[in-house]
Amino acid sequence: MKKRAVSPLIATVILIGFTIVIAISVYNFNLSTYSRIKAETENLIISSALVDFEVKEAYIDTKNHRLRLLIDNKEPKPIESFIIKVTGSSNIDTSTLGKLDSYSRKWFDLNYNPSIGDFKSVSVIPQTFSQAKLVTHSFSSEIIPIVEMQAKPLPPIIQAVVSTSRFYFKSKNELMPSEPKPDNSASGDTFLYNSVWQNRSMNASLGNIKEMQTVIFNSTSTGFGKMTSFITNSLATQSIGAGTWVVHIHGNESANQADASPRACLYVWYTNDTKGPTIAPCTNGVELGAGSSTTQHYNISLTGSAFNLNKGDKIIAELEIRSVPPSSNSQARLTWSSLTEDSYLQSPVTITEADLDFPVFTDFSVNQSQVGLNEYVKFNVSIIDPSSSISYVNGTINGTTYNFTQGSGNEWYYNWRCTTDGIINFTWVGASDTANNWNSTTIQGVSTRCNTSTIGVAVSLSSSLANGINWTINSLPIYNLSANGNNLDGITSYDIQVQSTGGNIDLYIKADSDLTSGIDVIGLGNETFSFNLTNNTVPSINKRFLTKNYTDNLVVSNIPSNTTIYFKFFLNAPAQQAPGTYQNNVSFKAVAFGQLP
Repeated sequence: MKKRAVSPLIATVILIGFTIVIAISVYNFNLSTYSRIKAETENLIISSALVDFEVKEAYIDTKNHRLRLLIDNKEPKPIESFIIKVTGSSNIDTSTLGKLDSYSRKWFDLNYNPSIGDFKSVSVIPQTFSQAKLVTHSFSSEIIPIVEMQAKPLPPIIQAVVSTSRFYFKSKNELMPSEPKPDNSASGDTFLYNSVWQNRSMNASLGNIKEMQTVIFNSTSTGFGKMTSFITNSLATQSIGAGTWVVHIHGNESANQADASPRACLYVWYTNDTKGPTIAPCTNGVELGAGSSTTQHYNISLTGSAFNLNKGDKIIAELEIRSVPPSSNSQARLTWSSLTEDSYLQSPVTITEADLDFPVFTDFSVNQSQVGLNEYVKFNVSIIDPSSSISYVNGTINGTTYNFTQGSGNEWYYNWRCTTDGIINFTWVGASDTANNWNSTTIQGVSTRCNTSTIGVAVSLSSSLANGINWTINSLPIYNLSANGNNLDGITSYDIQVQSTGGNIDLYIKADSDLTSGIDVIGLGNETFSFNLTNNTVPSINKRFLTKNYTDNLVVSNIPSNTTIYFKFFLNAPAQQAPGTYQNNVSFKAVAFGQLP
């Protein structure tokens, strides 16, 4: 953004040599004490290493005891691992997630122990290497962002696409077929008056619950017992050549005079809920063996014709019982999904299920709330599709649809350039995956302001602040020790006056490092500040931590020209801190309202 007027090209005030000086006087200091202090201070130094991350999204699937976390590392230092503590009503389950590279975002999936009881919350604790040691950060969330959050429901859990040549028959209690599916038998056979028809599923996973259907024939009946239609999941587009299909089934008849046998037919069921071509005509198996308490294994071989499947079509295997007139009343039955031997349809080739899972949008964002003339702002969307890759994404920004670019992980983005004054809204996004599944959604509340006016900014420091922030320490430990210029509870000597032309501004603050004296360190988390826009005594009940990033420390936002900001600074140090003069540099930066520093 161009800067002019009050202070041309000046938007940052960096105080070179702006130091924090601590003169620590400790008496009766000897070598053994020094060694102990060094050993204890080492942990302080390690634990004060800056970690900045954010859990962008968190989903919970309580039925399957699964968590899915999207974690963003905002620092140039990798996070080596995370300790995950899942808290429930009865217990806490602890596990570890893998590495997250610098400036990267990644999805993590994990299962937790169901013994925790009802899910309550999840804690995410970072681990980093410091001085060749793996350090688990244990500060409060005010210093190290240990994220405590209530997770929200997962998008529907989607089964991975599979290919198989064996479709296992399922019972009612295992899996019922989804639409489209037949509403009755489609074999064309004439059925006995007391026969019962039903729908069941078949797919690549093993069945484990036995189900049985019995048909009763009287002494004059001839015909077929209407039984069961087994239905696959939706299948992918593919061509199936001619070949032999085999139905593996179990059954028996109550007496030899029943003369009953299994019978099977195969056909296609279309996505428009109508019957497709016949794959194999109805074919009779051998006569069922007699014995009221015995079920035997039978194979029914069917000669299949070549056919084509379109995406979403299904295959139906219809099973019946064929009967000729028995000499007396008797029973015949078929059984499937046996606990000792499964029943299934064997296809001549491998058949692939369709990928019907569409892209799911999980996050929408923009990286700046305001940009200037010809500056770029980044609109982002995160997209999940467990079964396929995303092939392309379109998004509508300010009424125009653009092609988005893939970033890291699940992120897609578009860099939009500011050319016209006004509010710029990200209102719609659509995405397609490699299986040609499309999804789209409207968006609300994701916008930036394009400001084509030039803004000039100037920052003036009070003389006390320009001369540095100083503490004099005569005893340890110290907790929230006021800097000399705070004047305790009186009027502070530390203030900044901001002037601007062309618009309001935001003011940021950061430090360049921990407080150091040679090899000795006081972690930056021990240095805090308070501020006030109207009260120059700066009541300091609420204190904020300094960090090494401007973006962590927006002091005030959207302030007009000629605004004065009053500051007070505070310091903590442990009893074992080594004596010395400790220094770091603190910087202030003023930018146009909504612009990133």
